[in-house]
Amino acid sequence: MKVISFRDNVGARHGDVLRSSAIFYVRENEHMKSTVSFMNYWKLKRGLDVALVASTRAMTGELLHRERLSFGKGEVINYRAPVAAPFEGSVEIEVFSTQNMAIPYSAIVCLYETPRGYTMVHGYARAYSQHEIEEGRTLTVGREACWTLRDTALQRSFGIVHNGSLACPAQPVTLTVRNHRQQAQTVTLDWPALRPYETRVVRPQDHLSNLVAWLGGQPGQAKIDFELGAGFTRMLVGTERLDGSDMQVTHSNFDYGRQPTDMAEPGQRAYMHVPLCPDVPMQLLVYPDAHAGDYCVKTSQGALAFSSGQTLWADAPKGESIVFERSDGPLPTRIVTALQVRGDAERIPGECSLGVLTALQPTKRLWWGSVASPGVAASKLVLHDLPEIYGGLPVDADLFFSLHSAHHPEPIKATLKGDQLEALSQGMATEAIWPEAHAHLGGEAGYYTMFCAYGGLTAYTLTRNAHGSVCLEHGF
Repeated sequence: MKVISFRDNVGARHGDVLRSSAIFYVRENEHMKSTVSFMNYWKLKRGLDVALVASTRAMTGELLHRERLSFGKGEVINYRAPVAAPFEGSVEIEVFSTQNMAIPYSAIVCLYETPRGYTMVHGYARAYSQHEIEEGRTLTVGREACWTLRDTALQRSFGIVHNGSLACPAQPVTLTVRNHRQQAQTVTLDWPALRPYETRVVRPQDHLSNLVAWLGGQPGQAKIDFELGAGFTRMLVGTERLDGSDMQVTHSNFDYGRQPTDMAEPGQRAYMHVPLCPDVPMQLLVYPDAHAGDYCVKTSQGALAFSSGQTLWADAPKGESIVFERSDGPLPTRIVTALQVRGDAERIPGECSLGVLTALQPTKRLWWGSVASPGVAASKLVLHDLPEIYGGLPVDADLFFSLHSAHHPEPIKATLKGDQLEALSQGMATEAIWPEAHAHLGGEAGYYTMFCAYGGLTAYTLTRNAHGSVCLEHGF
């Protein structure tokens, strides 16, 4: 099985990338709208001019609409599928350049708004380019996991798969679910052939009639095995209320219990920092789908031992760096974690899929990500440092912020100092950084950028709507 190499990923060893892309599930009806949103980071980061193509398809993969997009009044595009509601299908954004873009997956998000919910996900699935297929740079056999189930009598979990450009024969698909008592059930689904670009939804409740009672009101985990035709196997996963009023999403990840990855250097620890965010309850989730081994997480509250195959939930120690160690060998470079965030108790909690960092993680000076327009929802920028790896942010360091809009060609700017890091780790409202944010964004989602020469910060967007729905998404 192909090794998922962390070193290759951070080294951008993807060949000559003249096309990048992202495919998103979209739904338009009286309960939900979907907006595919992105910034012209190709120009900002690499000085590249790009051509953009948006393709809207039905669930069957049938092409319904295709158009060229361009950055007009501003350097942000918020794209809605040009279809009449009700609609369910996908939108693919393809990006083309005459120069190497380095990364074949695009930094794009999709925003989902329901009557009471607000959630977003960054690009998860894509159709491979022909040269990637010919050069063997594909992974089409899915061993997808890190999928939290929150099924109750009022809500259901789902996973969404997007096929690539080639048809895929009929296949047996294995779905395994695990509850909080570490008990597992497995069922085999008989999938008919997948058409090119077909989108398929998997709802575990449809295949396990006792799922709600079996989960017992506690989160469970799922993993699923399938194959695609020239498509990357990452899934959109989430939970929705049966009445359509609320939804939260994130993405799946590889089952690293079976999917090989590379190892950190002998003796290396790994870290995951938890931002302060004092007004948002957080829980740490370590998914069970890790490289076989015995592990330990250490915080100021003590140590918790666990083994691969076990799901670990714990109170997230705010403002601390959680330490990960392995007792029976070197750490894998990838241990998939998440932060669960919660607003109103009646809302579905948000889940931000993350991971651990080791000394192999390079510095990153430029961050960017989506923010909601004030009046639609309230976004805060959240930053934190990881001094265990990067040494610590100097108090006199400059942090340069810009806010980019779909309506204005120039961003509005602000500069903060390193001594304001604690306030930023708590979350700083967009209008606290840029007082003109509301007028500048004009009722649409925008994008922040943050540049710091230090290179050891991590950025997130924390968004809460008027109904107490909260989501956390890491930056690019």
